[in-house]
Amino acid sequence: MFGLKQKPKKLDSRIRYQHSEFTRKLDRARHYKRTPAPRSADEGGWDFLQKLGLKTRFSRVAALVVAAALVYLVFVPNFLSAKTIAVQGAGGDQAAAIRADVQSYINRAPFYNPQHNLVFLSPAALSRALLADPAVYKILSIKRNLLSRSITVSVQLKTQLYTVNSGGALYAVYNDGTVQSQLPADKPEAWLAQYPGTIKIKDDSRASSLSPGQKYLGDNLLAQLGQLQNNFQAVTSREIDYFEIPQVVVETQAPPAENPPAGQPDATPAPETQTEPALPLAPVEIYVYAKKQIPNYKGPAPDFKVIFDATQGDFGDALNKLSLLLSQTAPDRYNKLVYIDMRFANRGFICLTNTPCAVSSLPLPTLVLPVAPPAATQPPATSTNTKNP
Repeated sequence: MFGLKQKPKKLDSRIRYQHSEFTRKLDRARHYKRTPAPRSADEGGWDFLQKLGLKTRFSRVAALVVAAALVYLVFVPNFLSAKTIAVQGAGGDQAAAIRADVQSYINRAPFYNPQHNLVFLSPAALSRALLADPAVYKILSIKRNLLSRSITVSVQLKTQLYTVNSGGALYAVYNDGTVQSQLPADKPEAWLAQYPGTIKIKDDSRASSLSPGQKYLGDNLLAQLGQLQNNFQAVTSREIDYFEIPQVVVETQAPPAENPPAGQPDATPAPETQTEPALPLAPVEIYVYAKKQIPNYKGPAPDFKVIFDATQGDFGDALNKLSLLLSQTAPDRYNKLVYIDMRFANRGFICLTNTPCAVSSLPLPTLVLPVAPPAATQPPATSTNTKNP
């Protein structure tokens, strides 16, 4: 009849389950694997911030702004960068060269090492870079000022301070102990007049020549010479005329050989004698010669000298004992002084004219210093076990 809906035919369940399309759908459903949908980088970043405890959008944005500001302050030149570089202790071209060295150090720093930033600028690393300049002796200080955006470098330059007579040849030596140049042997007075503050040293321990740039005076010796230069006049009322380093013979011995078999000669090599100490120079003794006295001066004789033990390091105790010794010396003995030996631990030895010590030269003018041979290595002890039969 028209208007009546016909009911769909009901499939037989046995036929439905055997249909191929149904079988494919069932197989797909059985082997279905859920795969996560691809996520954008922005969503991953937000999740990272959420793990840090920044759950709101405002806190996440604020954290990103703070991180960007820190990157700008640390790695990008800004108001924390040095604007001016000042140099103290040098002037003219040398000061300009040091400023250029500072700027070069800042510019050569890698991006992850923000040396342009005054907060992170390393004074130690900058000092090492500036000491590469052959004209710089010491870096006294490096100061940073955030308010004025400035770096102030205080330096001590190399200056000609010593004139050394080594083996008959004259050399100009810097205040850091390195050789500046060899001087004309026929015009030492002109050189000394050009540099009135020059400290004179007579070195009898060497015969070979010195090369410019060679480290000649050791650091300990420089400290001792400076201590004597600053305190000798206060103790003796006399200025220093010159220092003398006596001749030192260093005897080196080879390690002893094993005992030769019976009937064979000893093959132990003879000791070698080294007539010159190694450089930089570290002497065993220092002779200090006082300047000649002025007319009508009541003081020690012109050839007055003091012997110090250079191996003891600091001369403060020896200078105090020298002051006490001179204060106890009778005035009529001053003009008879030849030398004072301060090498002894608890006393000083005074040598006067017309005495045996004055007739001969200074005691032990040539020192022989034997070097102890290295300890012979003994073969390891072996134990043998004997079994009783």
